Amino acid sequence: MQIITDRRQRYIKGYKLDAREPDDPEEEWEPTWYEAIIDSIPRSVYIKIDAGVEPNGHIVLVIVLDQGYNRRLLEENPIHAEDEVLALAAKHFLTPSIWPSLWS
Repeated sequence: MQIITDRRQRYIKGYKLDAREPDDPEEEWEPTWYEAIIDSIPRSVYIKIDAGVEPNGHIVLVIVLDQGYNRRLLEENPIHAEDEVLALAAKHFLTPSIWPSLWS
């Protein structure tokens, strides 16, 4: 899905909250799980929570660690969870990547 606007596209880099449980890919997460996951990660670790757009057009919730208008610059450094809680969450139910921001 390409969003056409007069604004430049901003990209967000970080971890998306997966919509399905890792042990049961058929079972959707309840929205309260997102809140519990986000609340367990120290606020000082991430820039913000934002909405990203997947290549298939689906909207995903992203814990943003970096952002910018140049995707190639964002791709130069790997995504790394320095915080212990975020690293644990990333290992089990977060997916690292870079997405176009829904809110450019």
